[in-house]
Amino acid sequence: MQWMHLLSFCDHEKARDIAEKIRETMAVVKFSNIGQVTLSVGVTESGTDDTPASILERVDQRLYAAKKAGKNRITAD
Repeated sequence: MQWMHLLSFCDHEKARDIAEKIRETMAVVKFSNIGQVTLSVGVTESGTDDTPASILERVDQRLYAAKKAGKNRITAD
């Protein structure tokens, strides 16, 4: 299985900044059929010993932390 890293071209801080820009953009868009939506995102950095499963587990933990902290936010490690 080939694994593709999202935002592999940038460092952790830049990836968080990009996620934040997407979140901010989504917060101001009004969709004709559903209205305004919010976005919570988990951001993590992969290491040499990571597997797709370990990366997804970490990013999932960050996502749930963002939702638990009040939604519409970015949580990164």
